[in-house]
Amino acid sequence: MKSQLTSIFLFTAFVGDILAGLMASIYPTMTPANYFGLLTAMMMVVSVIFYFVAKNYDKKKAVVETVPTTN
Repeated sequence: MKSQLTSIFLFTAFVGDILAGLMASIYPTMTPANYFGLLTAMMMVVSVIFYFVAKNYDKKKAVVETVPTTN
């Protein structure tokens, strides 16, 4: 399980690096204001998506089992 989570983390880092490379390649063709405005717009879109995904999570309290002790 630990190696599976590590591989998922590394894959998301890979995808992020690819996207960052693509975004960096368009930087010379845009003004800085337009480039950073585009990054801000992308961040806002992802934030809205994250909001709708995150609100579906249940907030359950952890069940703590007590172990009977013998005296």
